[in-house]
Amino acid sequence: CTAIGGGGNGHSNITINGGTITAVASGTGTAIGGGTGFSYAGGRGYVTINNGNVYAYNFTNIYNIPSSAIGGAGSSAREGSLGKVIINGGNVYAESGLGTAIGGGSSSNQRGGSAQIEIYGGNVIAKSLSANSAGIGGGTTGFGGNGTWTGGDDSKKNGGDAIVIIGQEAKINDLSAPILRTGSIGGGGSGVGGNIGNANITIYGGDIQAQFVMADSPSNSFIMEGGLIRNSDTSDD
Repeated sequence: CTAIGGGGNGHSNITINGGTITAVASGTGTAIGGGTGFSYAGGRGYVTINNGNVYAYNFTNIYNIPSSAIGGAGSSAREGSLGKVIINGGNVYAESGLGTAIGGGSSSNQRGGSAQIEIYGGNVIAKSLSANSAGIGGGTTGFGGNGTWTGGDDSKKNGGDAIVIIGQEAKINDLSAPILRTGSIGGGGSGVGGNIGNANITIYGGDIQAQFVMADSPSNSFIMEGGLIRNSDTSDD
């Protein structure tokens, strides 16, 4: 079940203001966030981290259902659940064995859960061990542990949508916050024949190392007004 958050299928509203926390799960629920789902939807996860040292791990599970480390929970038969995560400061490490590290919950047979991620400060490392899942963003859909589609309905193969804001609009070009390291940011991974989720990404500042996953759709947007994307040596100018 969930280490910190909702019980079975339960929603959560969690605020962390300080201290050192290590949360470990190995299921369809999250390490920090929404509660376990299987035949029914997992819980939505609302998580705010203001400070502290936070370590969240969601290892693989016997059902091969991907789920997030921080955010929304996963499910087998229903859609992944919403993950809304706000990070204002602190040191955060999130790792998921199958799903998104920070963001929406995932599903084996329905579309991935949506995500709303706001990172205004802190040092954040988000790592998904699955090549099919975002480090930060929408939930994955249709993948078992070997990365193959397990569902039957093509219309349900889309990954979860994501809204991501990095840095504060009032502090454009402030590279001191946040510092972000992850594999990818954007829409959730899709099943074979499906589409990755839509992503609307806005960057006001920060020191970022990530790939940005954007579907070929007018519903997607990428706005960068400040900061540095280190892996491509791209800045706002």
